[in-house]
Amino acid sequence: MSERRIRTARNRELDDVMHVLESSRSFMRARGNPQWERSFPTRAELTSELRRGTLMVCEEEGEGVVGCFVLAPGPDPCYLRIDDGDWLDDGPYFVVHRFATLRQGNGVGSFMMAWLCETADSLRMDTHELNLPMQGLLERHGFRRCGVICLSNGEERLAYQYLSPTHEPESRGILGWLPWRKGGLGK
Repeated sequence: MSERRIRTARNRELDDVMHVLESSRSFMRARGNPQWERSFPTRAELTSELRRGTLMVCEEEGEGVVGCFVLAPGPDPCYLRIDDGDWLDDGPYFVVHRFATLRQGNGVGSFMMAWLCETADSLRMDTHELNLPMQGLLERHGFRRCGVICLSNGEERLAYQYLSPTHEPESRGILGWLPWRKGGLGK
């Protein structure tokens, strides 16, 4: 297997990230999952995330960018209210958005999820009720379904949270490591 690594996205990789997102969008659409509209996320949104240093990529030797996600510190406004359940804790967390892979079934999603779970103490994510592959991936990596959240556009999503086995509520996780804390950005 080729070597894979997770790192902050670089400006010149925005087209690669857009390609990965379109591939995931097509995969979801083919399975009847309307989770991402044709224009979501927009290039402007991704550019903003890139400038903040929250856009991450999975790079595979010989392949280039094969996956991406946004990793940002909470609180996320959409996660302030949860229905039909509760979050596992009220401590600091990171939110993961725009989780996507270029191809499905080759372990990239699992590699990215394992990296997230090894790197952060507390993670929150959401997904569409019809996104069964993502729900399965989340559950295989120790995420627990906590309830339902409402996005800013009014759509509901299933809410998940992961707490590391060594989770301490006061822990700041990877706050000191992430690029925006050091002033660095993807180049």
